[in-house]
Amino acid sequence: MKKLFLLLLMIPFLFAAEAQQKKVEIPKGQTIITPLVFSAGDTISATATTYRVNVDARRLASGEGARQDVLVKLDSISTPGATVQLRGSKFGNDFTNIGSAVTWGGTAADTTIIISNDTVNYYRWYDLLVTRTAGKAGVSDFQLKVWPVGK
Repeated sequence: MKKLFLLLLMIPFLFAAEAQQKKVEIPKGQTIITPLVFSAGDTISATATTYRVNVDARRLASGEGARQDVLVKLDSISTPGATVQLRGSKFGNDFTNIGSAVTWGGTAADTTIIISNDTVNYYRWYDLLVTRTAGKAGVSDFQLKVWPVGK
């Protein structure tokens, strides 16, 4: 009984290191997600090492390829370091990296990272993955522009 009680007490701590996540959908007829609302809890640190922004883009015209531009702002909280990677998926699972990860670190200043992808792809889900490499940082802004290019 003591082991069961101890296990039940530990469950919240097991999930503390998992990725934080924000999910959003691109509205029908639009191709951009403008700034999302973030709070002080939207951080990457030793206990929450990754932050994901997952975008459902299925409402874009079917069969159109697209290019992408992403803007993400990171607030420096405690000598942070992080990598930022845009990923895509055709079916909402098994994400593939789009381009190379951008590395940020070694500075106490806030930063804005812009990733521009000029290669046409046919993804219907996008995923921005911010992974902590040092210190603590907050995600303060995220914007995604999808540039449809036709069939």
